[in-house]
Amino acid sequence: MSTVTEHANKQESVAESELVTGDRIGRFIISSRLGKGGMGEVYQAQDSRLKRTVALKRLSAHLRADPLYRRRFEEEAERASRLNDSHIAAVHDVLEERGETFLVLEFVEGATLRERLKQPMSLEQFFSIADQCLQALVVAHAQGVLHCDIKPENIMLSSDGQVKILDFGVARRFTRSDQSTTIDRPGTIYGTLAYMAPEVLLEKPADARTDIFSLGVVFYELLTGENPFIADSFVETSDRIRGETPAPIRITNSEVPENLEKLVNRAMAKDPAQRYCSVHEMLCDLRVVEGDVTASGLARLLPRKQEPKSKGRVVLATLAGLLAIALFAGLYFKSKPMNRLSGRPTPVQLAVLPFTASSDDPNTQALCNGLTETLAVKLTQLTGAYPLQVVPTSEVRAEGISNAEQARKAIAG
Repeated sequence: MSTVTEHANKQESVAESELVTGDRIGRFIISSRLGKGGMGEVYQAQDSRLKRTVALKRLSAHLRADPLYRRRFEEEAERASRLNDSHIAAVHDVLEERGETFLVLEFVEGATLRERLKQPMSLEQFFSIADQCLQALVVAHAQGVLHCDIKPENIMLSSDGQVKILDFGVARRFTRSDQSTTIDRPGTIYGTLAYMAPEVLLEKPADARTDIFSLGVVFYELLTGENPFIADSFVETSDRIRGETPAPIRITNSEVPENLEKLVNRAMAKDPAQRYCSVHEMLCDLRVVEGDVTASGLARLLPRKQEPKSKGRVVLATLAGLLAIALFAGLYFKSKPMNRLSGRPTPVQLAVLPFTASSDDPNTQALCNGLTETLAVKLTQLTGAYPLQVVPTSEVRAEGISNAEQARKAIAG
């Protein structure tokens, strides 16, 4: 009996241990480990029969011990294996070995989009990457396969700029330990928190528009260098996704065409009904925007927070103004008379007047418009803690309000 127990324990320890160079899994010989995450580990391996390099994904112990998950994983892998597109990393096989489930994937040589984000990018390069990503999703969605975990780590770029999207339909279930993990709840589609659509967080049905939202976040990050929602905690990130409007792209990068910013904003709409209804529609719009840029002869570099000094001073002044307003609000509302019926300070209405440019430069005016929107958004965030009502900037523009006297009359009227 003791011999049997020792043998079982040994097998379990082998299953739990990390694979090393030279280990054999069926006909595959491990070359190196490529990465590790909540779902398991990915290794580079050599197929001894077909003489080719593959990526071997090994499920984590807590997942392979769940029969329901293993069955669902195999079903998803089967669907993903039907996808045949130059921009999708192929699923070759599902392998059962030593009581474990391994996924045999196409090995893609290159860098992830996350790594590519460390370098400056031209508009031409952005459009190429965006177009290829959308092409891949068009093919997948036509086959009824949602990705459910679109993020820079799952988008590979070869040295010649070819895009390959990884993990179609299989990157679905992790723990909730950090910003790079996914949520596991019955009846939901899973994805990485910082790229997850609001309806997924609310456990509502997901469809093609869920992938569109995630890709919109990726595009925002490509154009600005920052994720619009990620925060210090799971709860705060979730709150931002569900209720906070991202800062305008053109504040960080004034070189982005206005129509491109609108495209990304539509993709990231909180309400799925306000997004593109299909990836194909979004791809068509992207090509129209790209055509307009090309027609105007623009081949500008996308700067990573390298604004001219004058604009930098405007941004710093605005941030200083936001801090001053926040301090003012704290002091003002503490001394504000209480409403006798509610016991709360009487609400104050506030209108943000539009910033105006001192020159006719369209980039400077775009920056001013973005600052106006951002200031209104930041002030709106104070309404949860203070009796403050911020007039929407759309109403200010519609009424043609440009000075304080006009604002007072409009609010009073």
